[in-house]
Amino acid sequence: MVILVFPLEVKGEGTQISFTRNLFRAKRLREELISDEELSLVKNYIIGQILYSADGPFAQASLLKNMHIQGVGLSFMKL
Repeated sequence: MVILVFPLEVKGEGTQISFTRNLFRAKRLREELISDEELSLVKNYIIGQILYSADGPFAQASLLKNMHIQGVGLSFMKL
C-alpha cells in the first residue's frame, strides 16, 4: 500500500480545483508507466542520496544501524 501526500496551501475557493487536479495526478502516477531513462535517473538519484547520507564515519554507522533495524541487507543497493 502506498500513500501519496500532496501538501497544498490554497484559498477556500481553490480547494475543489486543487483537489481535482491532485486526484488526476495520483491517477496518472498509478496508471502511466515511466520510461527506462526516467527510471534510471531516479535510481541514480536515490543511490546518490544514500551515498551522501553516509558521508563520514558516524553517518555510515547510523546508516548501517538503520539497515539492520529495518532488516535490509546490502542487496538493496543493487537497484
